[in-house]
Amino acid sequence: MKKLLSCLIFVLTMSLFGCGSSDEQGIKDSREGFMVKFQKELIENNIPFKTDDEGYIRYSSEYKEAVEKIKNQIDKKISSEVGSKFEDEISTKYFRKLLDENGISYRTENRKDGEWTYWHPTNKDQVKEIEMKVVVHAFQQRKK
Repeated sequence: MKKLLSCLIFVLTMSLFGCGSSDEQGIKDSREGFMVKFQKELIENNIPFKTDDEGYIRYSSEYKEAVEKIKNQIDKKISSEVGSKFEDEISTKYFRKLLDENGISYRTENRKDGEWTYWHPTNKDQVKEIEMKVVVHAFQQRKK
């Protein structure tokens, strides 16, 4: 009887409180590319996860600290875009062509001081390299 009562209490407890669902965390983000980068980082850090029908990435709460660290790193990288502005339209078009050729995403914004291109370089050297190519191109155009 004592064993049966223990089993009934266990079944009742599991019915009331769920079976492990409270141990699960989830993240969903609408930013382009975030979820892909997030899944990639989870895999590289050996953090098990699943994606549900609503688009949430679900993981065990035991990984919460590591997942938050990954999320913050991705947020920082996404927010580290660079703004570039050139004085003439030819340079601006050439610059965007270089970005396209290198598979670098960007967005444009018209401001009071002109049209800016905000882009996502992989490192500081890439910023210098691409902007220097535009300067050389502009100089060559002026020589013509």
